[in-house]
Amino acid sequence: PGYGTFENGRQMQPDDLWVSIVVDTVDDHLYKADLLIRTLDRHASIPPGQVIVHYVNRLPAAAVATFARMGCKTRKIEPFLDEKYCNKLQQLSFADEFGLSEPAGLLLLDVDIAVTAPLVIPDRDRIAGKIVDAPHPPIHVLARIFEAAAVALPEQVQCDWNIGKTFATNFNGGVLYIPARHADVIGKSWKNFASYLFENPSLFENDQQLRHIDQVSFALALGATEARYSHLPANSNFPAHGNTLPRTFDARSPIQILDYQGELDDFGFLRSALKVDAVQTALSVANECAVTCSNIHFYERF
Repeated sequence: PGYGTFENGRQMQPDDLWVSIVVDTVDDHLYKADLLIRTLDRHASIPPGQVIVHYVNRLPAAAVATFARMGCKTRKIEPFLDEKYCNKLQQLSFADEFGLSEPAGLLLLDVDIAVTAPLVIPDRDRIAGKIVDAPHPPIHVLARIFEAAAVALPEQVQCDWNIGKTFATNFNGGVLYIPARHADVIGKSWKNFASYLFENPSLFENDQQLRHIDQVSFALALGATEARYSHLPANSNFPAHGNTLPRTFDARSPIQILDYQGELDDFGFLRSALKVDAVQTALSVANECAVTCSNIHFYERF
């Protein structure tokens, strides 16, 4: 229970799935990370002992100690490139430190994620992610970048909000699944392409698009390494911050993960403009954990 059945019929065992997050000094990061860790434990049966908290070197020691007391593994990282969105690229160089190997899987999660039901991964041997909600950056920009990087253009697919097309490897970075045996190769390629894009900002049209360097470089890494991948439905990474029902949402299945971004009210409870029953049910489940906090200072900072 708490681990989804894969297409090949094999269920993940408790030590098969690890979760990795990056925590920075942004005021609400600590509160969000704590909420995520507790929803993983309660709703997906993934205990803190299988959560790796990568923290930037500027995080106070007392905050790191709280995550360690919860049972999480902690690992200090240096900020990378833009020192904001690209810090997540520091997560894949640690597999040997914690003994991750075949058949383990790794979930990279943003901190503004809440888990509301047992997690389902389509195929344990393939990298997985959800198609972006909107065409960010636009597909003509993506095509220019892929051509400049000498990576073959992927298949074009409809964005999840049906407002344009994107590449099939342009995943939302909030939820990514990577088999542990691919972590090193993908991690190195991801960093190389991110550095290339960071050094060539003219490939993008404006500064706003530069915030997608981590996302686009991951798409490039998938293409360059020819890694096998599968797509997650919106149930596995549901955009609670939007007001549009994603095309890949399956109403017959519960929402497993909410990507709520800034959708917290003044008291730290999740909210959404979508009044769909499945969304409201998931919000209620997540908010059961938001009633408490592991460290009152995390809540005060929020």
